[in-house]
Formats: sequence, structure tokens, C-alpha cells
Amino acid sequence: MLDHARQRTDQLRAQMRVASITTAVFTDESSIAYLAGFWGYLGVEFGRPTFLVVHADDDPTMKGLMARSGPPTCCQFVTF
Repeated sequence: MLDHARQRTDQLRAQMRVASITTAVFTDESSIAYLAGFWGYLGVEFGRPTFLVVHADDDPTMKGLMARSGPPTCCQFVTF
């Protein structure tokens, strides 16, 4: 994770702890780019649903739906 994105995520996590929020989920591409520090990741670039899950007391996780035959399944793409 880029330094400026890490700082933004750390600030968010601190505010989450103060507000007693344990987990926040972001689905907007701009919010993901702002907090995670990148744009055009596989899920965003190809239109697959992508989620950034920010935990107050753990590392953020990027999740997305895999393109497979059959029903979509959730998989972990990246842990920062």
C-alpha cells in the first residue's frame, strides 16, 4: 500500500475505533482508489464487483467476485 493511502486508512481506522465501528465496507471505485492507493485493479477494471473491507483493528482486505461458471463466489484478492 502506498504511504499516502496507508495514512488515510490509518486515520479512518482511528476514527472507526473512536466511534466503536469494527468494520467498514467500500464499494465505490473512487473510495477504493482513495483509501487503497490504486485504480484499475482487476475487479474495478473489468467491472467485477470489488469491495474494500477496512477493519478497525486489523489490516484492510480487498475482496471481489470471481468470474467462474456457476454462481459467483467471494474470494480474497489482496491483504495489505
